[in-house]
Amino acid sequence: QDPNSRKKDKDKTVLFAGSFNPAHNGHLAMVKYLSTRYKEVILVIGMNPNKTYQVSPSDRAVLLEKMVSASGISKSRVRVEVISGYIWRYAMAQNVEILFRGIRTWEKDGKDEQALHLLNTWGPVVYGPLKWPIKTIFIEGQPKYEALSSTLIRNRCSLVKRGNRRGITLSMHDFVPKDTIEEVI
Repeated sequence: QDPNSRKKDKDKTVLFAGSFNPAHNGHLAMVKYLSTRYKEVILVIGMNPNKTYQVSPSDRAVLLEKMVSASGISKSRVRVEVISGYIWRYAMAQNVEILFRGIRTWEKDGKDEQALHLLNTWGPVVYGPLKWPIKTIFIEGQPKYEALSSTLIRNRCSLVKRGNRRGITLSMHDFVPKDTIEEVI
């Protein structure tokens, strides 16, 4: 890679979108990497109309901000936003240069991500404003987080809510920052 491209990256604003339902250490590792490489990282909590969420997007945003802080990620380089509507449209309005999508592996998440990628690519052409699409990069998580998912965390939390708390809180430190475990549960 061209050494000058890293210097140019420091001037770019990028967007990392997800449901973050809830965010976890796998997401945070990606955010940490992006925040060291780019000028600004906008974390966007999008709303999938085909999903039902137990936790509101605004509550997830507050929790994500706390997780970013608890992880030692520079808050001056990261901001959290909740949006409705097309993410590509919001990204264009914010002068974002790259859209990032986090995946555990292509086999686990690729099919769903391909559909979103098509929307982000063709949306500006079909729905306007007629602009060249923003580049999308799929960022694969660290191998140690490959089995980690928001669904796994929600399932653990449901065990706690049914009264099976023993051992769950202790094991959650592998999933989310220690300072946010009680809020996640």
